[in-house]
Amino acid sequence: MELSFKAACPSATQSTQRIIKVNPGPIAATATLSKARPDRSCKLLDVAHTIGTTLPSGNDMAFNHAVLCQVGLPRSKVEGREFRRESGKMWISIQAGWLDEGRGHVAQTVPYGPMPRLALALVSTLAKRHKTREIPIGDNAAQFLKLMGIDDQGNRYSKLREQMHALAACRLQIGNQGRTYIQRATG
Repeated sequence: MELSFKAACPSATQSTQRIIKVNPGPIAATATLSKARPDRSCKLLDVAHTIGTTLPSGNDMAFNHAVLCQVGLPRSKVEGREFRRESGKMWISIQAGWLDEGRGHVAQTVPYGPMPRLALALVSTLAKRHKTREIPIGDNAAQFLKLMGIDDQGNRYSKLREQMHALAACRLQIGNQGRTYIQRATG
């Protein structure tokens, strides 16, 4: 299959005006230009072209557990205290936990959104790169956000705190083909 960004995006840069070959496979992708926001669609096509034609190297590579690549944490807030998802023989089960910060136990939510997913991928990547169980994540929240590639706008700190508390307190189980992997607290 071939896609021509020049035909789809007349204002595209020179780099996106070439033909891109997409390997046919079990997953088919379709790019549709948004009539309401054509500039955004063109930007997405530019980024897709860059990702598709540039080989990753060094710090571009990230690592994640195979199950989490297929069935990840929820994208949006979950009603209730439990979340389950399965795809084929892979599955994930997350139960919200409790934290005590000195004023008694407080119910946490099920972790959701990009921050806990990025945090898990970052920790896995750093553990793989440094071949250690002790992961350097920075001395403060701003450094941790920077490591995850997230800007440090004011509202990011409260969301980071909320989601890292939820992730730290939850019970996370993943499974694949009859095997269950359980998150174990250390310390």
